[in-house]
Amino acid sequence: MMVTGLNTCNPRTLFSELPIYTPLHYSNTLSSITGSNVYLKLENLQMGNSFKIRGVGYMCSKVVCENNCHMLVSSGINAGIACAYAGKKLNTMVTVFVPINTPDFIIEKMQHEGANVVVKGKDLEESELFAKHFVEQTQYSYYIPSYNHPDIWEGNSSIIDEIKSQLGDIPDAIITVVGGGGLLCGLIKGCQKFRWGNVPIIAVETHNTNSFQLSVANKKVTEIPKGSEPLAKSLNVKKICSQALTLSNQHPVVPITVSDAMSMQACRKFADDHKMLIEPSSAAAVSLCYSNVIHDILELDHTSKIVIIITGGNDISLAQLENTKHKCSSPVPVIVKTGSEIYMKLNGQN
Repeated sequence: MMVTGLNTCNPRTLFSELPIYTPLHYSNTLSSITGSNVYLKLENLQMGNSFKIRGVGYMCSKVVCENNCHMLVSSGINAGIACAYAGKKLNTMVTVFVPINTPDFIIEKMQHEGANVVVKGKDLEESELFAKHFVEQTQYSYYIPSYNHPDIWEGNSSIIDEIKSQLGDIPDAIITVVGGGGLLCGLIKGCQKFRWGNVPIIAVETHNTNSFQLSVANKKVTEIPKGSEPLAKSLNVKKICSQALTLSNQHPVVPITVSDAMSMQACRKFADDHKMLIEPSSAAAVSLCYSNVIHDILELDHTSKIVIIITGGNDISLAQLENTKHKCSSPVPVIVKTGSEIYMKLNGQN
């Protein structure tokens, strides 16, 4: 399926047809817990159920316009689904390379969007190598990365455009999770665009996915040491993109890590309170409010406005929540680390 006649098209026009304008929802529950005003940017409501359609969608739009490409190649769970959806909307073929441990329902979702799925590689990094090799050997194909490209960051920055319009004010803080750093780069670039230089971004990872925190501490991009498989799989990237570290030196960014137990408990509570199922990776950001450890990080009062990016994600189900129930036994220990400081307490206790 060859796309023709697009050499003069406008990528922003194509892009406007991909992500939706997601709600900025006021959370009564989290506002009550924190004693401030907590807003949820619901990227889980995007087509493809994650924010990835913004960055991936914008890059796909540019590729189709500028290269007249008939095949887009990607890897990763949420990025792969976003690429598959973008390919269907842009009427171009997509092949997604995924590692061997990718759940069947994820593969089926990509296929339902019309993508060809190749299962190859023991992990995401190896799968990406196969994808890049495929592009080198295949005419009219183009590699779409999950997070490390200026077009990805540009697409992701559109979240800030919407927040500015919806909030009608400057937030006191933005909370997001960090995987490879593509979303963080987009948020910082969006803040720079509107001169929100005093708006801190709280960058949340889990203890065994904290490449960004390690990189900030070491002042260079640092790979995560090998360890146990994290529950927050979408954050499980060996190292962040270098631009995330560079931009974090230009904007107030606070790296925070939380425990798997905190993330899973927040996942369950969020489902109960907001009637929405999100990945443990996304729930890591929400856990700062559920545990109320946010007051150890920011000075807040009843007028403060906090925006949490609910990144969404596909790697979650009721069965998965049930299987990880032991991670959420009560009381859940709150274990948060930023730099050399560690906050440890039990829920409801100081």
